[in-house]
Amino acid sequence: MGLPAVASIRRNFPKARIVVLAKPWVAAVYRRSPSVDEVVVYERPGIHGGLLGIMRLALKLRRERYGLTFLLQNAFEAAFIARLAGIPRRAGFATDCRGLLLTDAA
Repeated sequence: MGLPAVASIRRNFPKARIVVLAKPWVAAVYRRSPSVDEVVVYERPGIHGGLLGIMRLALKLRRERYGLTFLLQNAFEAAFIARLAGIPRRAGFATDCRGLLLTDAA
């Protein structure tokens, strides 16, 4: 669960707007967190399924003009979506062949 990480991000960036992209089964948990300002539900399967769905989601995120993302899950797909969304700083672990998609890799 990423709640401790999100709470740490809030402590380090107290004025930041923190938005979490979460699958439906965990979205309610993040909505209850005082560290989270907004939850965007990642509906895959569903509206965000397949390449067209990923592009739809990336376009939605791009419109928000986020400046930084912390990729808490070690999935190539998460880094790919963040890159397609044009988020300028993408921090996370360089696992699952996603190192080239990150600007700040650990």
